[in-house]
Amino acid sequence: MDTQFAEYAWANDQRIAQLTGQIFSESYRQNILNQATDFDSFNLVVALTAVREVAPERELAMLSAFQIARYVDGKDNTNLDVLAEILTANGLPQAVGLLQNSTIRQQAEQRIAEGQALAQRLHIQGVPNFVQRTKKGYQHIKSDHSH
Repeated sequence: MDTQFAEYAWANDQRIAQLTGQIFSESYRQNILNQATDFDSFNLVVALTAVREVAPERELAMLSAFQIARYVDGKDNTNLDVLAEILTANGLPQAVGLLQNSTIRQQAEQRIAEGQALAQRLHIQGVPNFVQRTKKGYQHIKSDHSH
């Protein structure tokens, strides 16, 4: 991540914080945004897919745990070792064993493709954006803060 993108991301994060109450800490800013690293959420989606495989009822809670690790604790949740640590700390060692599983990784790729297709279908770009699943399908919830 370069300095310009880090500033752009931080500005978006502040809008998200205003809308949702999500915490974006200084640890996150220093340890994640201000580092020369790429942001690739593939490993995070792999971890969530592994959770869905072993304890589907815990997937949303683990998404929250992964977000806290990144945005509050400043941990790099794109790193498989960090994700494994979080899964283990949350009592899901069986999910850790699936992080390198080819079927789980293929399922993660499919989930990403489905999300991208949904965003394209709903004409969604940038953050923050909100999507609601209703009886009629998916609906983009408009926000004055979307960019």
